Amino acid sequence: MQRKNSKSFKIPLVRLIAAACISVFLAGCAGVAPSMKKEFVAVKTQVMVTLTSPKGKLKKKCTLAWAAPYFRMEVRGFLNEPIAELAADAGRLKIYLYQSNLYYDEKVTDAGPILCSLFSGRAASPFLLKLTNNTLNFKLKYEAPLDGSEIPYSVELYGREGGVKINFIKPDTSFVYAPEYFRFKTPENAVKINEDAIVGTLKSWIN
Repeated sequence: MQRKNSKSFKIPLVRLIAAACISVFLAGCAGVAPSMKKEFVAVKTQVMVTLTSPKGKLKKKCTLAWAAPYFRMEVRGFLNEPIAELAADAGRLKIYLYQSNLYYDEKVTDAGPILCSLFSGRAASPFLLKLTNNTLNFKLKYEAPLDGSEIPYSVELYGREGGVKINFIKPDTSFVYAPEYFRFKTPENAVKINEDAIVGTLKSWIN
């Protein structure tokens, strides 16, 4: 029997979900993407995610990898323990939170390609992500690197009261991938998070 979603969202979990998800959900209508020279086959990079809002500030180092239509985000703790995973392809978006054993898994058309375009600096403005019952729409601003690299130095996403800045750390554009890398399985006893619960958490943090 599944537990009620509302009882699962305590304050530490709210911050964890926000840090793990906000950087790949948000987008918007400000800023111009830096000029891109070519299409990447695959990219893997470390990023520093800084989440700020009236509720506090949180910094976390994460790993992003993408090879359209596949996208994956890994969040690990201080001792390199897994905290959260996010994966998307042309038809689904999945999130798994290790410590609370919660997961989100829904059909989202073009989720992977949309997220690939966001982090490769090619996202159109305004940038929208349409889920099953909700559409997420946040402001977006890119910062170009001084060395002329083709990947943005940072991606900034924000709402009315808070936001997140994702700084790239030595992107690897020679990353060799296999589709299996972008897939993961959630435990059979994991508890599903519904869309309204996770979207409400994100909006309450920065909006």
